[in-house]
Amino acid sequence: MFERVTHCAFSDESEYNTGQYQSIGMISIPQDDLENIESTFLSICSKYGFNNLRHVKWHELRSANMRFCVSEIINLTINYAVNEKLRADILVWDTQDSRHNISGRDDGENLARMYYKLLKDVLMKRWPKNSVWEVYADQNNIIDWEKLVKLLNNKGLIQFNEQDKDGNFKLNILNQYKLKIIPSAPQKKPLIQLADIFAGMAIYSRTNFEKWKESKIPQVQTRLFPIEIKLSRRDRERCLVLEAFKNTCSGKKMGVSLNSTKGLKTWQPTNPINFWFYQPQHEKDKAPTH
Repeated sequence: MFERVTHCAFSDESEYNTGQYQSIGMISIPQDDLENIESTFLSICSKYGFNNLRHVKWHELRSANMRFCVSEIINLTINYAVNEKLRADILVWDTQDSRHNISGRDDGENLARMYYKLLKDVLMKRWPKNSVWEVYADQNNIIDWEKLVKLLNNKGLIQFNEQDKDGNFKLNILNQYKLKIIPSAPQKKPLIQLADIFAGMAIYSRTNFEKWKESKIPQVQTRLFPIEIKLSRRDRERCLVLEAFKNTCSGKKMGVSLNSTKGLKTWQPTNPINFWFYQPQHEKDKAPTH
């Protein structure tokens, strides 16, 4: 039997198998702080009329009302992170880099490996040893949990592994981290949507970096010089959120870069809001193939 849960995490993916950049977002929280953070999150959603949490996603950000909601949610996250009550870790990878741009790439296996990298970094480096975890992942995601468990086992990390009656994996990792993986729905675990927002924002900051730059050009410049700016309403709203997020992180000294890295990136991974842009580690670092 596992001891009392001490920490929980919520995860979701963005743009899996659809674009150049793909990501996994994970929000991790001490169990004692969960109720307060979750209730505040729900209160913000309700304030802007988004009681149906399925619509509280980065993909749905296309109106001023949703922008206000998402911006307030992001500010909430930053404030909790500053006070060490929350971490937001987002792993992004480029499917066109030397690791991924190979023939016969197995995207399902690769996603499991990327999830392993993020899970290992967050659970085993950013929070105390001997923590007891529950990880809630969007049940609609496409990750093969059996592949992830097999990978952990192949790495020699698992000392105990079983599935409960609901099919959830219970793992004992290095006898120092107890972990239960529970696929769930946002209606039951709302902070899955918070992971979605950060995962989506990370992708958008890279795929639409030039649009964000154009959105910052003062109108006087557009009158003096023939600069053509074509931003849809959706892009305008998202660029405003991205700009506000960048400015707030800068003011709080969160160490999150955007302009110099052409996409969100945190240089110091110990920082509580960590955008991790994965780059191949060596020549033999290749994605798995079929």
